Amino acid sequence: MIAAPALLEHARGKALIGDTGYDSNAFIRTVRERGMKPVIHSKPERTKKHRLVRRLYRQRYLVEV
Repeated sequence: MIAAPALLEHARGKALIGDTGYDSNAFIRTVRERGMKPVIHSKPERTKKHRLVRRLYRQRYLVEV
């Protein structure tokens, strides 16, 4: 999570898609402050899960390939 804030400096678009490694309250708050929708899968230990737009989350693999 150390490099995540630096990644946000270059992020553009309406949504930011990430896996569970980006699931932190501070990071999600920063994404929202930048006017983007966080599409981040919740960590298993989180008691209240985030709503996940699966249609957008599936597109995460297009970038990783």
